[in-house]
Order: sequence, then C-alpha cells, then structure tokens
Amino acid sequence: MWLDAMVNQVLGDRPDWQNEAACHDTPTVLFFPTNPRDSKKNLAIIAPICEACPVYSACFAYAMSFGEKQLTGIWAGTTERRRQELKRQWQYALPF
Repeated sequence: MWLDAMVNQVLGDRPDWQNEAACHDTPTVLFFPTNPRDSKKNLAIIAPICEACPVYSACFAYAMSFGEKQLTGIWAGTTERRRQELKRQWQYALPF
C-alpha cells in the first residue's frame, strides 16, 4: 500500500515494539486522517485497540518524545493536537 511505503519513508526503521502492537495489522490509513471529521471517526475505531495494546506505554512514550509537528497521525490513542495539549499541561505541572 502506498501509505505504508510513505510511513516507512518518514519514520525509517520502526521500533521493535511495533511488531507486538495490537494495531500491527490495522490499515495504516486509519492512523493518518486527512481532516478533523475523519480524525474523530478514526480515533473512535482506534481507541479500543490502543486501550488493550500490550505496548501502549512504549507507543505513548514514543509519540510524546517528538516535538510539535514532528510526528503526525494517531499514536497511542492520541492525536497530534492531544499530545501537544498534554505536553503543555505537563510543562506547567513540573516543579522545576
């Protein structure tokens, strides 16, 4: 599929934990919606998969390790917007 090839080109070598992800065989197109309406619809499909995933923590840490606009798509049940919101919240919660 062309989208899989594009994702591989952008991400390069994938982390090993992705082979164990519950979403491993889910169509890649669901994780890269092209508009807000699709994003909401796709997230509703993906969220239950992420919640039951054995590598959720690794996926979430991976997604949060990227700066703003560096990692698109839905990762660990979060959209790019949600990840940025969480980072802003954490920034103000840190004592230092």
